[in-house]
Amino acid sequence: MRKNVNEPAGQRSTGAGRLLEELTRDGAITLRALAMVLEVPEKRLAECRDGRGRLDPRIQLKLADLAPIMAPKLALSARRLHVQARAAVEYEANGAETRHASYPREQFR
Repeated sequence: MRKNVNEPAGQRSTGAGRLLEELTRDGAITLRALAMVLEVPEKRLAECRDGRGRLDPRIQLKLADLAPIMAPKLALSARRLHVQARAAVEYEANGAETRHASYPREQFR
């Protein structure tokens, strides 16, 4: 993960956080609405968006599936998040390391 030089010390950006930021940027989609659909506290989404927390990989999968429906221009970011979250879920389930070596990068550029 690349560190954003504009972030305050102690904060970090995640794929889910960046996606939440993009989804809510213009105000048409609110964190409250997303929290209701994703069935998580609004505070948890705000913390993730602001780089102060992380979402459970299963919630990240739901977000990745929902984002392109709500904002088609975010389909690429949503696909990337989906791949990462799916790998995290598999890792938690099996304890086996899941690599992104088979990730078809060319499709997502």
